Amino acid sequence: MEYASNDLGNLIKGLMNEKKLSTRKLSELSGIHSSTISRIIRGKRNANLHHLSKFAENLDVPITTLLNTEGYTRSTEQQEETRVNVSEDRIKKMLEAFNMSQYNFSRLRIDEHLKAYETYCETDEGQQSIHRDFNMKLSTIGSIGPYVDQLKEIYNRYVLKKGSIKELSIMGIALLYFIITVDVIPDYVLPVGFLDDAFVVQSVLQSIPGKK
Repeated sequence: MEYASNDLGNLIKGLMNEKKLSTRKLSELSGIHSSTISRIIRGKRNANLHHLSKFAENLDVPITTLLNTEGYTRSTEQQEETRVNVSEDRIKKMLEAFNMSQYNFSRLRIDEHLKAYETYCETDEGQQSIHRDFNMKLSTIGSIGPYVDQLKEIYNRYVLKKGSIKELSIMGIALLYFIITVDVIPDYVLPVGFLDDAFVVQSVLQSIPGKK
């Protein structure tokens, strides 16, 4: 079996040194066995997506940095998918192509998630979460997702209250979907992890006059 270069191991080791974390302590925090962490650091095994998401969470590093270092890439064609057409049918076909049909994407599941945020969006806590956590969440995904500029546009319009009460509510719900980590498709599952977020962004923009 071929293993990736040890760039990831060196990066993780450096981050552990910065945080003064031992392999044992990182194991306790991440739930990854210490021997697995040691083998990844030494370049003796590849890190899977679960490992990378836990390293990102516990070492305070954008997961995209780890993904790029480990060699997970997205082609221009795949990036274009999130930019132009993120219909339900196309997302299902992409999940099938990447053997990820277990995520069971559907418009109905998206609507169920968004419905759950309706009441929360009207609370002070929900609104504070949007103002407090949006930029923090945005920083964790780096440059991945051509819809990032659209997300920023929605956030700026929401903060500046540029829209009707109904429109602002829709924007707030979409922002909470992006911020809250429980997604229909987990964000760390590249190259498809951000498709559901892009789907929500596209739907919001289509519902705002002049943004179709």
